[in-house]
Amino acid sequence: MKKYSIQRKLFRYFIAFVGILVSLLWLFQIVFLDDFYRMIKSNAIENMIADIQRDIKDNRDVDLEAYARNNEIHIRLILRDGTVIGESQSMQSPDVPFVPAREMARIFEAATVDGVQITFDGMGISQKTMSYAVRLSNDLVLFVQANLVPIDATVNTLTIQLFIITGILILVALILSIYISKKVSKPITQLNDTVKKLGSGDFSVQFDESGFQEIEELSKALNEMKNDLGQIQELKDELLGNVGHDLQTPLTMILGYAELMEDIPEERTHDNINLIKREAQYLSTMVKDMMDLSRIKKSNPTTFNINTVMVDVLDRFKAQGHSITFNPDQEYTVTCDKTHLVQVVYNLISNAINHTESDKKIELKFETQSDKLKISIIDEGVGIAKDDLPHLWDRYYRSKNTHHRTKQGSGLGLSIVKRIFEMEAIEYGVDSTENVGSTFWFILPEELI
Repeated sequence: MKKYSIQRKLFRYFIAFVGILVSLLWLFQIVFLDDFYRMIKSNAIENMIADIQRDIKDNRDVDLEAYARNNEIHIRLILRDGTVIGESQSMQSPDVPFVPAREMARIFEAATVDGVQITFDGMGISQKTMSYAVRLSNDLVLFVQANLVPIDATVNTLTIQLFIITGILILVALILSIYISKKVSKPITQLNDTVKKLGSGDFSVQFDESGFQEIEELSKALNEMKNDLGQIQELKDELLGNVGHDLQTPLTMILGYAELMEDIPEERTHDNINLIKREAQYLSTMVKDMMDLSRIKKSNPTTFNINTVMVDVLDRFKAQGHSITFNPDQEYTVTCDKTHLVQVVYNLISNAINHTESDKKIELKFETQSDKLKISIIDEGVGIAKDDLPHLWDRYYRSKNTHHRTKQGSGLGLSIVKRIFEMEAIEYGVDSTENVGSTFWFILPEELI
């Protein structure tokens, strides 16, 4: 199927619309003009006859002269033998001919209670007059005649006018269709060209957020998408660079020590085996965090006792040989996504452990704040420099003052936490002082139950 540009389609639709409009004008003003005129005249006469019948039925005097004058017609009342006992005089026209008595008798016989359109020589329609015969009673018939104005001259006049109007409409249609089609198609064409550039990897393009409302909204959405794609591209490049760098070190150490122990049996010491296990654990942690970051799903809030859940989380660290202080003042029931909450607390505590010496204290603390629960993870670790705080939640961010990687961290833990916070609309933050410690905190958005 052949495809056309939007400009060409709009042009064709506009011309088609004008063509239909002109055709309707010609049909109603020329072809059907006489039919419409007769129909309107016929309806007027029928309505007038109904009024006369109603006056007679109500025993009111019928003013034939008034009816004739108001409706521009000629009225006669005819008896069975054709005698005219009443006739209007206000309308005198050569188109209303004299009707002899014998024709009156035939008209009387042709008349019906509902009225019938006739000519002087029986049933039929005259081209110059319109005549109706209505039986008012067994002995009385109402005979109405109306002049039909010749419309040939009117048709000729309208034909000339329509030729002129048609020409003007076609000319205007051509101009407007070209203008409107270009006006509408231009921003769409520009969007199409810009999208193609974006598809080729040029993230510097900018969609013009002006013009029609729909185009403006679409351009705005595309600009947002472009920014997101640009960030994704940057993150992908950053991810590849950081992952490659972070994977290279442990892999090199694992391979190096494995080859060393293979070549020199005496090097198969407990320390070397532990080093390989530690580096492998680091790789496993990194892969797990990367998978966690990609699998974060939509929130699924439930109501539960958070104290019990936190005890379970801390037991996992206790099994690893870590001790975290947790002394809540009461039992708290909250409504949130339990899986996300556990992941957040686990990552924050893991981060505290990685930056705190084994002899220092780490505490999980609950506080009520405006009927909401504030959760804090407090450590006595190395702290965070003021310049590093704004970048703390970025993927793989490393402090300028830190030239070694953390004990077990993958560099993704806080990014996972940030993503969950933003998904759940959770208020969060960190307070830290170098060589004193850090406090990571967040406030659950739902009020306590």
